Amino acid sequence: MNDQIIYFEPPSSIQNLLLSVGSTPYQVNTQYITSPSGVINNLTSQNVYINNITGPLNGLPTIRGQTGPQGVQGFQGSTGPQGVQGFQGTTGPQGVQGFQGATGPQGINGTSSGKVMFLNYPSINPNNPAYYLLQSSPTGGSSQTLNISFTSGQTQVINFATAYQLDSVSPLVSAGLWYTELNAYVGTIGQEFDIRIKVEAATGVSQSPVQLGISSSVLITSSTPSIKSFNTVVSSLDDISSNGYATLIIEATNKLASPATLNLQFLGTTYSYATTTLSQYFPQGPQGFQGSTGPQGVQGYQGSTGPQGVQGSTGPQGVQGFQGSTGPQGVQGFQGTTGPIGGLNTQIIYNNSGSASGDSTFTFNPTSKLVTVQSMNLTSGLTGTTQVYGNLAMNNYQIQNPVLKGVNEYVYVSTGVNTSYTVNCATGNNFNLTLSGNTVFNFINWPVTNTLQSVNLFLTQPSSGVTFYTGAFSGVSFGSQASYVSFSTGTNLTDVYSFFSYNNGGKILGFLSGKGF
Repeated sequence: MNDQIIYFEPPSSIQNLLLSVGSTPYQVNTQYITSPSGVINNLTSQNVYINNITGPLNGLPTIRGQTGPQGVQGFQGSTGPQGVQGFQGTTGPQGVQGFQGATGPQGINGTSSGKVMFLNYPSINPNNPAYYLLQSSPTGGSSQTLNISFTSGQTQVINFATAYQLDSVSPLVSAGLWYTELNAYVGTIGQEFDIRIKVEAATGVSQSPVQLGISSSVLITSSTPSIKSFNTVVSSLDDISSNGYATLIIEATNKLASPATLNLQFLGTTYSYATTTLSQYFPQGPQGFQGSTGPQGVQGYQGSTGPQGVQGSTGPQGVQGFQGSTGPQGVQGFQGTTGPIGGLNTQIIYNNSGSASGDSTFTFNPTSKLVTVQSMNLTSGLTGTTQVYGNLAMNNYQIQNPVLKGVNEYVYVSTGVNTSYTVNCATGNNFNLTLSGNTVFNFINWPVTNTLQSVNLFLTQPSSGVTFYTGAFSGVSFGSQASYVSFSTGTNLTDVYSFFSYNNGGKILGFLSGKGF
């Protein structure tokens, strides 16, 4: 019988059914076959095995009957040993790392909680005229514009400082952030400025300030007023006295290779200010009341006094002898001859190898009370304060390496100067002269060559009237100032002329130092 198909239904507990036809095995992997699982040829003379149970297969193809009841499930066999785990394969190459994402924007800077200080231009600081006033309260008034002209690449500073009379600053400048808003704009379109803010502080009104911080530069290019902000990180400064001060410095640099103008605005609706880390200075409060004294503890027992040692007996005092009578005074001896006087008249005596000597270079004049010394060598200097009561004439000799303090110069005064006047340089360096006519000025007694002397003439016109006078200076060269030399024409006006010579008057250099005072 050829091309016969077998239909069968194995028990539900059998997962895999082995079908053999003759010696040829067929594996059936399903519990319920509704379609052919295989084609078996020449089944007439072959045995069919189902789970190793054999029997002949004859006749026509069978039709599946109803499923019989399920048999009892057999015992599950023991689990066989697990097989050896296979070798792990090689690790594959690591993939390319992805790109890092963009950094997020920086957060907004926090603000300091210290005093708000206003840049009160044009108010001058009462302690230092080089600073404008930095104050916790605005001075009010209308807007003020400060126009500053710059040369090519020039840097200029505008200084503001606190005044202890107006704002008491705490003894500590705290570290933190100073936030400054500045109204600024350029003179014309195309100009550029870099501006930054510096913060300094000083421990006392007479002390120099030290820098605590400086901001980054902000570029100013707008020709219309606009607000620019600056963040200055400052370090702390302690031990500030009650008259200490803090400074805010605007540092501006012209970025162009040509002149430019920077405009800064203050007061009114264009207030420039800074939020600082300064705080109010509070004086120390009064000392609190002293608490009551606690009770005194019980005094301990005093130990017993030890026994005193035995005092020895005092020996008897001897009898005082009688005082003898005073003997007669001896005869006075003869006076020796007067020794020789060293040196000549007015010479001061000194010890010269054990002998009295004098020298013509070391004398004393009893009439003029003048001591003359040719030279003096002070090996250890003068200690304390050396005072000189009288004139010190150096006779064209040098004072080397002095440190002078509180030096005043003598001023020679003369009125009614007219026609001709001789300036005697040996008299002094300053001459206050009132003119009463046109005058020619001559100079005499300049110092020796290679010794410089300066002479100042204060020439004053009459205090009344309508006639004013002029003058000329004999032997003086005014150089490029010659065309500007003229006298003021007004009552009581003073002109200042300065003259120098370093070669005994061989060349006298003249300068018009000031006019119309």
